[in-house]
Amino acid sequence: DPDSPRVPDVSRADIGAFPSDPDNPSLSVAAQSATPPRFALHPAHPNPFNPRTALRFSLAEAGAVRLAVYDANGRWLRTLVDDHRRAGEHAVVWDATDGSGRRAASGVYLIRLTWHGGGASRTAVRKVLLVR
Repeated sequence: DPDSPRVPDVSRADIGAFPSDPDNPSLSVAAQSATPPRFALHPAHPNPFNPRTALRFSLAEAGAVRLAVYDANGRWLRTLVDDHRRAGEHAVVWDATDGSGRRAASGVYLIRLTWHGGGASRTAVRKVLLVR
């Protein structure tokens, strides 16, 4: 009967996804996943890596952004982003080189994201492992 309510299939595991229903667009996956971006430095992928890794970050508001790489002792190695960025999702690839273009050694590195805008500041740090 097309007018009867749909009964969920409980024989399968629920992975937290929402069904897509052409009769009710408010239940579509796109409508359920449209969340505004927030400030975040996402995990690097791949990690561990060789020879490059993708670094993704989200900004809730536009502002001055600095994304830099430091060694395990906190010494600056390279700045990947140092400019104004719009709100939203961003991605940068680090090719495991320092500020002079020399190959970095195997080891742990810290990725530091700093954002300044609207009289506020935010910072996030993630570890990555370079394996040569």
